[in-house]
Amino acid sequence: MRGAISFIFFLLLIVPSLSAVGSLNIVAAHAGPVWFKEGVFVEYHDPMAGDLTFSNGTWYFIYPEVDATFRWECVELAGDVARLTLSVNYEGVYSRTVEVLVDLRTRDLTLNGTLLGKTALWLKAYPKEGEKIVLVGKAPNYVYGKAKFVGSFVMSTPQGDQSVYDVEYVDGMGEIRPSATYDLDTGVLLCCPVAGDAALLALGLWWLDVTFCMSATNIDLGPPSLRPLLAMGLLIAIPACTFVALSVLIYRRRRRLRRLARR
Repeated sequence: MRGAISFIFFLLLIVPSLSAVGSLNIVAAHAGPVWFKEGVFVEYHDPMAGDLTFSNGTWYFIYPEVDATFRWECVELAGDVARLTLSVNYEGVYSRTVEVLVDLRTRDLTLNGTLLGKTALWLKAYPKEGEKIVLVGKAPNYVYGKAKFVGSFVMSTPQGDQSVYDVEYVDGMGEIRPSATYDLDTGVLLCCPVAGDAALLALGLWWLDVTFCMSATNIDLGPPSLRPLLAMGLLIAIPACTFVALSVLIYRRRRRLRRLARR
C-alpha cells in the first residue's frame, strides 16, 4: 500500500515536470516570432501601381496603372533559419520569384549565399512609443526607424480592424519615406514596405509604392479591435443622450412654470 502511494506521488511530480520540459522545447524551437512557422504567408496588393523603383536606382513610370502583388511565404523552417519564397508581379510589366534564407534571430536575408541585409517584413510586437528600431541595411550602415502612434489607430485587414503602429524613417539614400505600418499584436508588416528592404533587393527592387497593403495572410493577427465599434456607438449614443437630456430639461422647465402659474 505504501509503495503504491509513493508511486502515485512520483507520477504527480514527474508528469508536470515532463510537460514543462516539453513546453520549453516547443517555445524554444526557433528565435523568431511565436507565430512564425512553416507555411505562413502574407500577400500585399496594389490595384493601381503606377511606378517601379529598381535596386540599381532606375525608375520606371507605369501608365496606365496596373494591378500588382507582392507575396512572401515560408516554405521550409530549420531551427532559426527560414527559407522564404518571394514573388512580385506587376501585371504585364515586371514579374520575378526568388528563394532566400532569413536568420530569424537577426532578420538577416541572404540570396544564393550573399548577404543582402535585414528584412523588415516583420518587426517586434508592442514596441514602446518612440523606440528606435533597426529596419534594414547591413552593418555598419543600418537604417533605423522610430515607432510612432503605438496602438493609437486601427487599420482594416483581411482579419478585421487591427491595432497598429507606424515606423518613421529616412531610407538609405537619404530620402524621407512614408511610414510603414505594422500590426501591433504580431509585428507583421501591414502596409507600405520599407525602402531598401533586403526582400525587395532580392527581387531587384528598391521600393514598392505606399499603396501596397496586406490583402491575404494565414497568420493569426489576433482579435479585431473594438475601437471602431465603440466609436460608432459613441456617435450614436451622444446625439441620443443629448436629445434625452434636452427633453428632460425642457420638461422640468415647463413643469416649474406651471407650478409658478398656479401660485
